[in-house]
Amino acid sequence: MGYRDRFMHEYQSARVNLTLTEEGYERYIVDLYPDKLAIVDILLHATWIAVALFFAFRTSEMSLLGTLATSLGGMLLALLIGKFMPLGLLLGGAALFLGIVALPYHVVAGPIGLYGLNSFSKRLSKWYGRDLVKRWCVGSEEQFLRAVAERTIVVTANRYATEDTRLFLEQLTEAVGRGERQWDEA
Repeated sequence: MGYRDRFMHEYQSARVNLTLTEEGYERYIVDLYPDKLAIVDILLHATWIAVALFFAFRTSEMSLLGTLATSLGGMLLALLIGKFMPLGLLLGGAALFLGIVALPYHVVAGPIGLYGLNSFSKRLSKWYGRDLVKRWCVGSEEQFLRAVAERTIVVTANRYATEDTRLFLEQLTEAVGRGERQWDEA
């Protein structure tokens, strides 16, 4: 049984924890995240902007230019704020829902909904991306050992670990060429 297979057995038995490091995530997500999903994200944002502009023109009592400036300016500001201060999955979903509900009635709903969509989308893609990188790291024996050696993933024993599990983690440490004891209890 290889290190990866043994790890998977211990992981499924809930004796070890697998943590993806931020550096490891950023290193491998570029190669693993499907371009199709990025295109879907861009199309979703573009669709929201088009629908928001449609409703803004229908509901606004301002001039055409004023409505366009208010709506696009608000959405640009929402994208900018969303880039640096995303709301997260739950609050982003709530802002998106609020934007959807208010879109036919108010010009400001477009930017609010876009901010929520941007936040929701970012959190969802990061969650999915982390899952992709973790699955890649345990995809094969070579990838698993490389990920452990590069500290892309950190494997720790938890409170349910047996002496056999701790011995395996020490052997894994030696196999990847690390003399330090990184397998302390989580």
